[in-house]
Amino acid sequence: MINFKLQQSLVIVVFTIILGISINAKAQETKSEKITVSSLLDELISMEESALFPAIPYKTHQASSYDRAAVAPNQPNWFANNDGFGIIREEEIDGKKVRVLFDEEGPGVVTRVWVTTIANKRGVLRFYFDKETSPRLTINSYDFVKFGIEEYGAGLLNKHTSYLEGIDKRGGSTMYFPIPYAKSLKIVFEPSPDVPLRQKYFHFNIRKYANDVKVETFKPEDIKALAEKIKAVNKTLNNPQLPEGLNTLKKMASLPKGESVKLDLPAGENAVYELKINVKSKDKVQFAQLMRSLVLKASFDHKQTILVPVGDFSAGGFGAKEVKSWFLNTDGNGNITSRWIMPYQKSGTIAIENVADMTADIALEVKYKPRKWIDRSLYFYSAWKYERGIRLGKNAKEMNTTTAPFDWNFATIKGKGIYKGDVISLFNHTRAWYGEGDEKIWVDDDTFPSHFGTGLEDYYNSSWAPVIVFQTPFGGAPRADLPSAHGYNTFFRTRNLDGITFNNSFKFDMETLSWANGKADFATAIYFYGDAKTQVIGASGTAEAALPILPDAEEHLIKNAIEFEKVKPIKTSANLVAQKQAMNRYETGLWSDGAHLIVKNVQLNDSISFKFSGYQNTKHALQLHLTKSLDFGKLAFWINGKKAEIEFDGYATVPTNAAIHLGDFLPINGNFELTIKVVDTNPKSRGGKYLFGLDCIQIQKL
Repeated sequence: MINFKLQQSLVIVVFTIILGISINAKAQETKSEKITVSSLLDELISMEESALFPAIPYKTHQASSYDRAAVAPNQPNWFANNDGFGIIREEEIDGKKVRVLFDEEGPGVVTRVWVTTIANKRGVLRFYFDKETSPRLTINSYDFVKFGIEEYGAGLLNKHTSYLEGIDKRGGSTMYFPIPYAKSLKIVFEPSPDVPLRQKYFHFNIRKYANDVKVETFKPEDIKALAEKIKAVNKTLNNPQLPEGLNTLKKMASLPKGESVKLDLPAGENAVYELKINVKSKDKVQFAQLMRSLVLKASFDHKQTILVPVGDFSAGGFGAKEVKSWFLNTDGNGNITSRWIMPYQKSGTIAIENVADMTADIALEVKYKPRKWIDRSLYFYSAWKYERGIRLGKNAKEMNTTTAPFDWNFATIKGKGIYKGDVISLFNHTRAWYGEGDEKIWVDDDTFPSHFGTGLEDYYNSSWAPVIVFQTPFGGAPRADLPSAHGYNTFFRTRNLDGITFNNSFKFDMETLSWANGKADFATAIYFYGDAKTQVIGASGTAEAALPILPDAEEHLIKNAIEFEKVKPIKTSANLVAQKQAMNRYETGLWSDGAHLIVKNVQLNDSISFKFSGYQNTKHALQLHLTKSLDFGKLAFWINGKKAEIEFDGYATVPTNAAIHLGDFLPINGNFELTIKVVDTNPKSRGGKYLFGLDCIQIQKL
């Protein structure tokens, strides 16, 4: 545990961070000034400060809506997933019942806010600072897009890709505008009395300071007073600038397998401010493999602190896809720019080793300048971990058995440092969302994770199982191949004010909770600063980087098929309801395009009809693909008014699919009209008894 008073008595520091001016030894001799919204905004975009241990020590943790049924590892409900209802407590304020989301004593700062809601943004959020009985800030919806800084541009505040305008629509956002408080902060949510309470998800990332640290409490008027600074910070976040006076070193080489190119850095106290890597290969097809099998290595003061494939280091993951962020840029074509500051005292080398079965042309460019090593200086570290066949599971009640879910160790670090971000790049072997699991971060002497999240995509500043590419200054999703989440996906997140300090140890676990049982291959990369004794435990090396990667996945599509969920019926029985249902989460079957048309509210003798047009006047074979399940009925079929000889029993103990040949038929005026009628039910069928599911139809000329 950090001994705040002891450390403060030993170090008299300055905390005023002036944009564009280097931190130096003399600055540490000045007495600390008060922490304010303005000083925190300066720190947020200070590249110099990002590479230093905090001048004023703090501990970090996260308040979130995680399921409170989770109380301890290896105990029931450790993987409980009802994350939208977790709160600290309920209480009454001014005669109104409220839900307390956040309640912290002592000086601190909220450094990140992440919120989302399933169906509506109704309700009121109130912020009570420093034991005040009236809220200083009220947001009349569960929506931080209404915080007050939205008019100053994106960067500090970013809408999620799932965000929909409107009070009754789903939405989420992530905000990095700092909210400091001197004595305490309580955030409560008052639900709308006329709307049933639905899931409300939140994260508040927090810095907590010692009681004698001076913090100026946030005031709503700070937003207007700092309007120009907020605009400038947003602009800088989206267009980061390097300091002046940098020197440049370059080296180029053509690397066959097993060879390395090494760049020796100048002796003495210096720091790398920018690292550029350019990779060229004649074999464009093998580009993704090459970016995995070119390994970046760096040593500072005779200690190796970086060993990670260049594609993973770039945050672009498998295939080194395009990235645009504060610390990293990648164009998706082999050009990588890193703005992680890499300080050293005496010596440094940066190298790339090729372990691929092909030759690559490599160009390295480093921009550096002298930088005094002070008592807060740390080395830059980056490591990676690659594991195949990780179990994914959808049963949150199972506990660390031979089946998932379980806590997969993302990263373990021993020593002192500050955690600055990570990448997860994976191949999902299932055809459904894999990221229901929560992050659990244990720091130093934690007896319960100080950071307990609500889902993988929530950790990465998004929501609602997004399989869509997005970019923000603080991370994004560089790769999202298929809507089902099958195949390759990549997320990354970097940390500015929300960096996690640790003095002895850091452990990051991720639950492998998913929508379907199956497996995935995880490749993770981490970024952090640490001292000379800091060690990464369980990292992968060059041998794993040489392993062949899998080809891109494709969605399961039945050839020459018409998907029923994309066709409008021409006629249905009165109360019948037909709608698209995703089926990728069921591992007991394989549905074309990952979905079917489920038909509900069905009674005996109900029917539905479809029309398919544009066929030549010759016989066609009609092949029908249907779903079987435990509450499905028996079906009969008519084509252009003629009853097919075959009938279909839709009952099965688990959801699966089947194909039947309806027969060979002639079109009428180029059309086939298909009518499906419920004629009976299996005696074993439960629940609805007469439901049925339509996957697709193939109409092929004989």
